[in-house]
Amino acid sequence: MMRLSWIMSQSSFLSPEVKDLLQKATPASSGQVADSNSISWIRRDCGIVWQKVEELFTDIKEENGSKIWFCEAVVKMASLFGHCHNSLKNLTQDEYSVNISPFLEWTNQEDDINVCLKQIYEGSCNSGHLVALLTITAVTERALGNLVLTKREQVPFLLRDLLVTEELQEILGPTRVQVLRVLLGSVLGINLRNIAWHGFLSPCEANPAFVATIIIILADCGRLLRDYQVVNVPCRPVMSFTEAVSLSSVFEEVAIPPRPVMEELITKSPLVPAIMTPAWMKALDLLTAKKWGLCVVLLLPMLECSLRCLFAYANEVSDRVLTAENSTLYTTLDEILQPTVCKVIHNQSVEQHNQYSSHRNSGSNIDTSAEQHDKPPLTVGMVEILNSNLVLHFVGKKLNEALHDLLNFVQGPRVRDRVSHGEVKFDQIPQSVAHHTLYLSLLVLSLGNWRSRCKRTLICKTLSCISTKNIDSSEPGEDKMCCDMKQKNNEKEAGTGNCEMNVCVCGINLDSIAVSEASENLINLVKVLSGCIEKYKSFYHPTAIFHKKLLSSVTQLSEWRTWERADCSELDYDDWESQISVSLELPQMITFPPFNITHKVVSLDNVQEFISQICSINYEVLYRPKPEIEVVSMLHRIILNVQSALDNICENLAIKYSHYVQKQLRSRQRETYRRQLNAIPTVIMNCYLTVQFIHLLFLSVNRIDQLSKSCVHNLLKVLKAVLKVQENVVSQTNVNANRWDEAMCISLQNMKVIRQKYSV
Repeated sequence: MMRLSWIMSQSSFLSPEVKDLLQKATPASSGQVADSNSISWIRRDCGIVWQKVEELFTDIKEENGSKIWFCEAVVKMASLFGHCHNSLKNLTQDEYSVNISPFLEWTNQEDDINVCLKQIYEGSCNSGHLVALLTITAVTERALGNLVLTKREQVPFLLRDLLVTEELQEILGPTRVQVLRVLLGSVLGINLRNIAWHGFLSPCEANPAFVATIIIILADCGRLLRDYQVVNVPCRPVMSFTEAVSLSSVFEEVAIPPRPVMEELITKSPLVPAIMTPAWMKALDLLTAKKWGLCVVLLLPMLECSLRCLFAYANEVSDRVLTAENSTLYTTLDEILQPTVCKVIHNQSVEQHNQYSSHRNSGSNIDTSAEQHDKPPLTVGMVEILNSNLVLHFVGKKLNEALHDLLNFVQGPRVRDRVSHGEVKFDQIPQSVAHHTLYLSLLVLSLGNWRSRCKRTLICKTLSCISTKNIDSSEPGEDKMCCDMKQKNNEKEAGTGNCEMNVCVCGINLDSIAVSEASENLINLVKVLSGCIEKYKSFYHPTAIFHKKLLSSVTQLSEWRTWERADCSELDYDDWESQISVSLELPQMITFPPFNITHKVVSLDNVQEFISQICSINYEVLYRPKPEIEVVSMLHRIILNVQSALDNICENLAIKYSHYVQKQLRSRQRETYRRQLNAIPTVIMNCYLTVQFIHLLFLSVNRIDQLSKSCVHNLLKVLKAVLKVQENVVSQTNVNANRWDEAMCISLQNMKVIRQKYSV
C-alpha cells in the first residue's frame, strides 16, 4: 500500500532517465562550467559561436534526431550552458544595455525577460530560478510564434510543433532551432518547458544556466534578424482574463489568510513534497509582494504536482508521480481529472490479456484521445486495466468543477494554457486570478490532512455505503466502484467505524483533523474555503453559459411592457395588453414525449415565477456525453437568436420613438412604425413560448444520453427548425429590414406548431 509519507520524502519527480539527462546538462553537476583558459562558446559581444555548435552536432555520429543523438548533444552542450551563464552573470549594466537589451526588442517582452534576470541574480534562491525558467520558456514560445507569423498564417499550439516548422528553420537556421529543441521542445532532449510547467521539476533542479542560455539565444536571434533586416515581427495581441470576473464572487468574502496559517497548511500537507516546499513559500513571497502574475506562474505547476501525488496515492500508481520516459506519456492534469484511469499490470496471462482486449473492443468507456495513441502497444505480460479514478472522490465534485472552470473549459480563463504558452503579460494577470488560484490550491493541499490517516480501501467502502443511502451518486465511476466494494463493505475493520462515517464524497471532512495536528486558525481557514466551494456552480461549461443566457433573455422579456413607445390612441395601433389577452393565448402545458416530462407554461404576467424556475434548475457539467453537448449547443444558438431579436426590437423602438417625439417621421415611416407596434406583441409571445419550450428540454438535458440515436436525431431536427424560425425573426426585425408583417407571420406560425405538437 502506497503511503502519503512516501510522497513527502520523494527526492525528485524526474524519472531516472530524465534526471540523468538533466544532470549531464547541468554545468555545476557535470563539471563543465566555463573555464577562462578554454575556448569560449561566447564572443565578446555575447553572441554564441554558432560554428562551434555546428561542429559539435557534426561530430555526433548517430542519426540526427534519434534518442542517442539527443543524449550526446546534451552532454556536449553542457559546457555551452555554463559559458552562457558566466557570460551573462559577469556583464555590467552598460555592457548588457549594449550587447543584449537592444536585441531582445523583437520579442516585445523585454520586461518579462528582465524579471527572469532579477529572479536568477537577486540572491541564490532556487525557487527564483524556477520562476525564471517558467517565465522564460513561456516568453520564448510566444516570441518564436510571432516570428513564424512572418512566413505563415497560423502558429502551432505546442512548442514542440513550433520548433519543427520549416518556416522557423528558414528564419533562424537549423542549428539555432536544434539547440532550442534540445533544451525545450523534444521529449528526447531535456524538455525543460514540459517538465517545469507540469510540476515535475523541483526548485533545486532548476539551474539558472538554462535561463541564461535561452536569453542569450533570444538576443542572438535578434542580431540575426537585424542583419537580415527583419524589422516587422508581428506581435499577436495578448489575452486578458475578462472571463475571470465571475470567479471573483466565489471567495469574495474571504480575506487573504495570515501567512503563518498558509505556511502551516503547506508544511503539514502530505501533498507537498519537501523538495517542493520552497516553491510554495516563494509563491507566498510573490503574493506578499503583490506580484500576482509570477505568483500564478509558480502556483500552477505546484498545484499540478500536488494533484498528481494525490492521483498516484488514490489509485495506487506510485510510478505515475514521475516524469515519463520518451516512450510514455506524462501524467498531467488532463488525465488526473479524468473519470477513469488505466493501470498497467505486468505478468498477466494471455487469457487475461485477451479478455481485456475483448472488453476494450466492445465499446467500453476507455479514453481513446489522440494522446493515448502515443502509448506503446499492449503486449502479453502488460495489461491495461480501466478503473474509476478515485482522485475525483478525494477532490469532490464542486472543487473539481472549480478546477475545470479555472483551467480547462474552453470559454473560461484557461489560466494554465494562457500563462504557460505566453499568451498573457505576466504583469497584467489580475489579483483576483492569483487569489482564486491560491484558494483552490490551498483546498487541494488540505485534502491530504484527513485522508492521510485513512486507508484507500476505506474510501471505497464508504462510497459504497453512502451510495446505498441514495446520496448523490453522480460522481463518475461510482456505481462500478460500489459494486466492486460491496463484499468488502460487509467486512468491518476494528476501530474504523467512526472514521468511515466521517468520510465525505463531496470533499474535505474537517471533523477528522485533530486539533493537536492543526491550529484552530488553520481549521477555520479550511472551513471557510470549503464553505465557499460547496456552493460553487460552474461558470464556463457550455451548459452553464447557456443557463446564464437563458436567464438573461427571460429577464429582458420581463421588461418588454416598459419599452418606450407612442400611445396607441395617437398612432392608431392595437393596444399591447388587449393583443396579449385576446389573440395570443399561450398553451397551459407543454411536453416533449421522449423525456416523458411536462412543463406548466407560466404566463407573461408572471415572468418572475418563471425566472425563479430557471434559477433553480440543477444540472451536471463534468464528463458529459457528446449528444448532450450537441443539444446544449443548439439550445444556446436558439437563445442567442432570441436575445438578438429582442435587442433588434429595443434598438428599433428607441430609434422610431425618438424620431416620433421629434416629429421627424414622414407618413410612410409613421406607417412602418404603426406596423412595428402592432407586430411586437406577437414576436414577443413567440420568443417567450420558444424560451418556455427550451426550458422544458433543459429540465431533462442530463438525460439525453438515455435516448436512442434516432430520438436524439429527431430532437436535433426539432431544434434546427426552431433555430431557423428565430434566425428569420432576427433578420426581419433588423433595423435595416423593418419587415414587421413577415416577422409577425413567422411568429404566429411557430406558436401554432408548438401548440399542435407539444401542448398537452
